[in-house]
Amino acid sequence: MSQYPGPYYQQPVVQPIMQPVQPVQPMMMAQPMVAVDPRYMEGQKLAQDSHTLGLCALIGSLIGLDLISFVLGILAINKAGQAEQMGVYESNGRGMGWAGIIISSIVVIITLFWFFFIFVIAAAAPSSSYYY
Repeated sequence: MSQYPGPYYQQPVVQPIMQPVQPVQPMMMAQPMVAVDPRYMEGQKLAQDSHTLGLCALIGSLIGLDLISFVLGILAINKAGQAEQMGVYESNGRGMGWAGIIISSIVVIITLFWFFFIFVIAAAAPSSSYYY
């Protein structure tokens, strides 16, 4: 007789001690309906519009669309004021609108001074050359 089992020997099957627990989905509960003032919803929409316009004004002033950014900044400030009248405080759109207006105004003023300076230099330059 041999020390090793024959070809028909099977390893013992080990059963896990704990079975994995299936997660239980919580029971769906009906949420209470809350009445929302339509003016507040309109104020939320105006606040979102103000935020979007302010962001466009700020980005436009940074990439060189100064006149468009100036107009978008004014619109953003106006929309933020309308949202505040409806009970929604919106400072982000108002702040970005002011930043867009200020940056675009500064760029336009610097550009005008630069053009004025170039024209003054061109006017002061001699227009004829002297040959000796």
